[in-house]
Amino acid sequence: MPLLRHVMIKDVQLPDLFYGKSDLIMEDLQTLSRVCNFKCSEGVIKKIPNIKTLKLKYQISSGETEFLNFGLNNLGHLQELQSLNIFIDRTDGEIFQQYLVQNLSLPHSLKKLTLSGTMLKWEKCTTKIGSLPLLEYLKLDWNTCCGAEWETIEGQFCSLKALIIDRCFDLRYWITDGTHFPRLERVLLRFLIELEEIPSSIGDIPTLKSIRLDGCSTSAADSATRIQEEQLDLGNMDLHVILLGDAISYVKEIRDTFQYQREKYDKFLDVLKDFKAKRINTYGVIDTVKLLFKGQPNLILGFNIFLPEGYEITLDDEEEEQLELENMNFHLTVNKKIPFNVALSFIREVKGTLQYQGEKYDRFLDVMKDFKGQRIDTNGVIGTLKLLFKGHPNLIPGFNKFLPEGYEITLDDEEGAPLVS
Repeated sequence: MPLLRHVMIKDVQLPDLFYGKSDLIMEDLQTLSRVCNFKCSEGVIKKIPNIKTLKLKYQISSGETEFLNFGLNNLGHLQELQSLNIFIDRTDGEIFQQYLVQNLSLPHSLKKLTLSGTMLKWEKCTTKIGSLPLLEYLKLDWNTCCGAEWETIEGQFCSLKALIIDRCFDLRYWITDGTHFPRLERVLLRFLIELEEIPSSIGDIPTLKSIRLDGCSTSAADSATRIQEEQLDLGNMDLHVILLGDAISYVKEIRDTFQYQREKYDKFLDVLKDFKAKRINTYGVIDTVKLLFKGQPNLILGFNIFLPEGYEITLDDEEEEQLELENMNFHLTVNKKIPFNVALSFIREVKGTLQYQGEKYDRFLDVMKDFKGQRIDTNGVIGTLKLLFKGHPNLIPGFNKFLPEGYEITLDDEEGAPLVS
């Protein structure tokens, strides 16, 4: 054991023997990953003096007092630590904030830091994290920070190159100056649904290469576009702005889907608020969403944007079939209404026919997605599927039922090959 260099486990607590009063010193240990409820006592810190990578997960229920012994105030003594990841799962926010986070101590040797579920106040983020002199990568994941306003100050984040803020749902106002992040290269903002805008001064950072938004508010996306336009006017051709899916559109999709079932939409909002306030844990919200959106696989999968790292809602085989059916039926049918059982039968026929040619079936699904994203038109879909279905003329009549008026794939009587007419 003294010669161990890397220990990587998944959500397992170390045995009591490790925490005992033995003279064991693990000077060669460099990596300790995914340890659950790790106790950072002074004695333990002395046993791992040269640790470089530490990934910790804490699971505590309301009312438990075990958190009093975790000793995160001792992390600052790990002077060789370069990468730290702390993930808090299903913890009473007030208890953690009062007894754990406020005493969190971080070593000045850190270059990479990821926090999730810590419920830090934004001002604590600035004082505890911004002062780390070597920090280059910072990821503030799911509810790492809480509060509507984050104001940075000069002299902080001096070495930071990558800033990721993900699902810190309360953040509405970000007040900063380009001089506060003098070496910043990448900004990634995900699912900040309340954020009103990105400060225009962010665009003035000379090292900045990209701003990426995924699932943020429309106003935040508009502000990113304005920053890019301003920089282009100044001759800066190196800044790239990337806008991805919008979480707001997901909420709107739910509202539109249940416009005649208002109680379901209201129930969804209540569930989201309870999850945000930690009145319901991750497993509970997954079960609730799957029950609430039963028969709506696209809405079930869409909720994944709100889940913390390590969790994902998946579909069973029947739900997968229904999702594939919805994608096809929505994207290819214009003036027709295909009965559900007819469309489902066709999906199963395609699967059955191409079951030993998985790459063809995957390509079939990719074509549907491209059509959805308007990266391919109806003629392009027909041309591609004509090749995919070559040698399988039984699939042609079924597919024709999905095509809009004026489009059809026909068969050559002599060769049995599909042709477009």
